Amino acid sequence: MDVTQLSKAYNVRCLQDADIERICTLCSGNPQYYRYHPPAVTADSIREDMRALPPGREPQDIVSISACSAKTGAFSRFFVSSTSAKTG
Repeated sequence: MDVTQLSKAYNVRCLQDADIERICTLCSGNPQYYRYHPPAVTADSIREDMRALPPGREPQDIVSISACSAKTGAFSRFFVSSTSAKTG
């Protein structure tokens, strides 16, 4: 699947390790959220989340879709799993 074709309104691409610092900075800009929903993010927790998979899934079963708005700084991430993939 070519993730760059998923939106005409946003630039869509897969997250990379080079994005971790930017994600961490974005998340740390909202301390009130983490006051009520700890723990606060760290570079290591973001790295782990980027590699996490649902139980019984393999990397080839998952498409991760992320978007970051240049205007608002909003960051979204979605995971899509094939229904034909083997479940655990």
